[in-house]
Amino acid sequence: MSEPESGNVTIDWSQLSPSGAPTMSLPWVFFYSDVEHEILPVTSGHRLTLAYDIFTTDTVRYRVPMDPDKIDTRSIKLFDVLNDGLKDEQFLNGGGRLAFALTYQYPAREMELAKDVAFDAILKGNDYLLFHTFKTLLFTPEFRAVYQPEVLRYNYRDVRLEELDGSGAPRYPVDQYSSIHIQPPSSDTKPRYLRPRDTGLFTAPSFTGIDSGCNEEDGDSRIQVLTDCTGASLDWDLIWVKRPTKAAWVKASTYMYYGNQPDTAYSYVAGVLVVDVPAFGEGPRKRD
Repeated sequence: MSEPESGNVTIDWSQLSPSGAPTMSLPWVFFYSDVEHEILPVTSGHRLTLAYDIFTTDTVRYRVPMDPDKIDTRSIKLFDVLNDGLKDEQFLNGGGRLAFALTYQYPAREMELAKDVAFDAILKGNDYLLFHTFKTLLFTPEFRAVYQPEVLRYNYRDVRLEELDGSGAPRYPVDQYSSIHIQPPSSDTKPRYLRPRDTGLFTAPSFTGIDSGCNEEDGDSRIQVLTDCTGASLDWDLIWVKRPTKAAWVKASTYMYYGNQPDTAYSYVAGVLVVDVPAFGEGPRKRD
């Protein structure tokens, strides 16, 4: 049963499996896990729920229609919001780099295969719309991998910021939108090594993670292993409009860790769309 005004759909299984039917039938429904839904209690019989991921060995398109020109991105609210922001002289007047973490989870191998061909071919739902909305606004989004080491060393932030200040390279202020997430000051009396530590988002051109040829020795910095093996770096000039959610991370690789005894470790990756916004009045921001 469909409600035209709200768009809600209600499925009554009792109406689909009438008693006395000549043959047995198993009614079913399929939908993506991010679809808002409600499942009511079973009053008789049984319910079987299957949750699974679908993977492919080749790059496929999740989105229809295959022709992006068939989707009018100018008609959606996202276009208006972005367009108004870019027309605002107060918004990134001197330009900047915006980072939008992808909403959905994609197999690491598929992201790696698609990055140099047509990354939008594998995008789903809101990720697809975001990419083509920026294309409509005459921007060329860049897709990068993002990694998040468990913790940063205590002095990592201070040392790196000192290096940046000395180099004169641009950086975004450290706040809720920066690549590094700072733990607030604490009056906790626990030893420092037991307190919450800063974390950071590192971006890289490769989605393959730390490969099996890279080993982590006891005492090694996980960040050093990550940067050496993937080319990842913490981009101080990125402004994270949307950070990766728990649902977006996918296992990229398995590698060896040598501590008191050999063990396996995993690296996880997500995708991020990076948009270079020029200074007001330049490039795509010249429009009336």
